[in-house]
Amino acid sequence: MANWKVSHIEVQDVGDLAGVIVKARFEVSDSDQGRNGFANGEVTLLAPNADAFTAFDAVQHDQAVAWVKEALGEAVAAYEAQVKKQIDSQPVPKTEVKLPWMPKSELPVPKR
Repeated sequence: MANWKVSHIEVQDVGDLAGVIVKARFEVSDSDQGRNGFANGEVTLLAPNADAFTAFDAVQHDQAVAWVKEALGEAVAAYEAQVKKQIDSQPVPKTEVKLPWMPKSELPVPKR
């Protein structure tokens, strides 16, 4: 599952509302079996709803991520697909369990 992070925001006063988050930079990352993928971008957020406005100091990260995803719409799936494609294009690192003092017959069989 992709991890979303808001890494930077721009704030303006909009009408009677002070401290409105109007733009956000974001990062999307994921990993699988030692392989990593990453994408980032910037989006202008949708206009705030004055009746349901969240004061700047009360905004939580999860809420900011939800606003980013809402503004991106269908592009959310494209960012996550880009990250998955990066991961899938990398070979799975091979790890071996070796102990120089143990005979091969006693070593555990590596899981794949």
